[in-house]
Amino acid sequence: MIQISWAAVLLITAACAYQFGFGVLLLLLPIGAFGLLTNRMIKETAGISAEKAALASRHLEELTLYVAEQDRVKRELKTSADKFRNAFDHASIGMALVSTSGNILKVNRAFADMLGIAEAELVSQEFAAWMPEDEIALHKRELTKLFYGVVPSTQIEHRIYHKNRSELWVLWSASLNGGDSDEAAHYIYQFQDVTDKKRAEQRMVHDALHDGLTGLPNKMLFDDRLQVAFRRAQRGFNINFAVCYLDFDRFKLVNDSYGHATGDKLLIEIASRLNGILRIGDTVARLGGDEFALLIEDITDIEEIAPMLEAIREEISRPFRIDSNQVYSTVSIGVAPWVRDYERPELMLRDADTALYQAKRAGRNRYQFFSQEMHTTTVRHLQIANELRDAVRGNQLRAFYQPIVDIDSGVLAGFEALVRWDHPRRGLVSPSEFIPVAEENGLISQIGEWMLRESCRQLSVWREAHTGSDDIWVSVNVSAMQFVDVDLVALVESALSDSCLPAELLKIELTETAMAENLDHIVGVMQRLKEIGVRMSIDDFGTGYSSLSNLHRLPLDSLKIDRAFVTQMDESGESDEIIRTIVALARSLDLEVIAEGIETKQQLNQLRMLECQMGQGYYYSRPLDAAAAEAYLADRAIHANRPVYTEFQPSGLVGIESAI
Repeated sequence: MIQISWAAVLLITAACAYQFGFGVLLLLLPIGAFGLLTNRMIKETAGISAEKAALASRHLEELTLYVAEQDRVKRELKTSADKFRNAFDHASIGMALVSTSGNILKVNRAFADMLGIAEAELVSQEFAAWMPEDEIALHKRELTKLFYGVVPSTQIEHRIYHKNRSELWVLWSASLNGGDSDEAAHYIYQFQDVTDKKRAEQRMVHDALHDGLTGLPNKMLFDDRLQVAFRRAQRGFNINFAVCYLDFDRFKLVNDSYGHATGDKLLIEIASRLNGILRIGDTVARLGGDEFALLIEDITDIEEIAPMLEAIREEISRPFRIDSNQVYSTVSIGVAPWVRDYERPELMLRDADTALYQAKRAGRNRYQFFSQEMHTTTVRHLQIANELRDAVRGNQLRAFYQPIVDIDSGVLAGFEALVRWDHPRRGLVSPSEFIPVAEENGLISQIGEWMLRESCRQLSVWREAHTGSDDIWVSVNVSAMQFVDVDLVALVESALSDSCLPAELLKIELTETAMAENLDHIVGVMQRLKEIGVRMSIDDFGTGYSSLSNLHRLPLDSLKIDRAFVTQMDESGESDEIIRTIVALARSLDLEVIAEGIETKQQLNQLRMLECQMGQGYYYSRPLDAAAAEAYLADRAIHANRPVYTEFQPSGLVGIESAI
């Protein structure tokens, strides 16, 4: 409008100048300039007002949007807070808000239930009060990392207390949430109960390192502790320890007599007694079967452990009450003391085992310290064991026969079959050297079977070749292991059948000591052998473990008096009384008596006076090979009136009387 008005004025001015002249124009120019200036000012003023109005309008619009956004944020924050509160309160895992000073600000129901306490009772308590003391340091370390921003969150497994002070394992997660000040900051804890999982893991580890029957450490854990003790002793000069190897004598007898369930219960009782004797810090482990090991640490002198070993021996010797049975056992112990010569810890266990072997050979129920001589002997036994396997496979065994003679008439009654090893380099090896090794490595059953078959075959050959020898019998020693590990009755029947030898011409000898291993089973086998006609005899009577009260149970035909009593007859009268007692006992049981080890005329006369019926020994003959024994048999008429010891010396005589 202003622009239109000024245009009209300019038209009027121009018209006046044309009508009235240029003077009028000069008069009107100032008026026009003022008008133009005024018009410009009006225009500028109008523009500024419009800008302000537009700016104000924009500000109003922005303010409206801001207020609306604030309302939206507040609504969302409220919704988020409600959601967090709802999630916190109803979470399936335990949750807690904890101040940076360690006090509990809030907990959810799951966490309260986990600890077995009301939510309100937990608030304001110090969280560390619900942790075992040895966990607190680790807990604080993790919080320090969070507080200083080293890590955004943390997660570890640790223990916390239940209200009843039992321990729970939890997977603990934590993060720091807070404002600009320490007071506003707090930790958010999350807890998952992993107690069952942790216990399962611990059971797996325990089962991997412990014996399932007794709960004792197993060989793996024992080896680990031995390794630690070994390295510790290597680093110090005043640290000593010892390894002991234990084996319970005649444990197999318990299993065979009462069953494996009773044997297992006995092992549990043994473990309990051993634990009751050892000091805190020592280790007892079950290595397998009835073999245990001890690790005795922190001793200043090896003799310190002697009283402990004696206590173990005495404790194990006390009877065990297993169900309705009273079970007896003894223990043999081998000891390997620490010395700096050892290069590896397992060598100590090896040497303790070697000492154990020597303890058992020395009579059992004792302990033995290792010496280097034992190691040499063990290596020798190992060599014998390896060579003996080749001997069994390579037909290096030989049967020798020692005559058994009627003392009154001097007539040959039979032979005792004795095994020899014809070594390719050493010649004939004594049974005392290889029979114990054969019993340990299981070859005794093969050797015993060979001797049984060979003796029956040989006697059958002699019977056919020599008229008048139909009543000659052969006595074969049988190991107790053969009574248990093989069907001895079937084996004997087979040997008799193959050789066509009458059963009454075979006599089975079993040592008195061997019968103590499994008496009930052995008696049963002996009775079955008696039923088929085989005769039975106790060898080395008077030196073993048998009880006279059990003697009447045995289906015997004869007793053999041990050569030790016969040898001592020349020295004192004590052996005479022992032999007289044995003869009287045998007579009361209707048993034949055979004396071993007769070497002199005086011994023979004394035995005749004591009414001993039969004898064998160097006075009559040394053990003979098959050819020499046949010559003896062929010349049996000569032996009726004079001894063979001085006048009859066939080839192949060997000065060894040990038998299998």
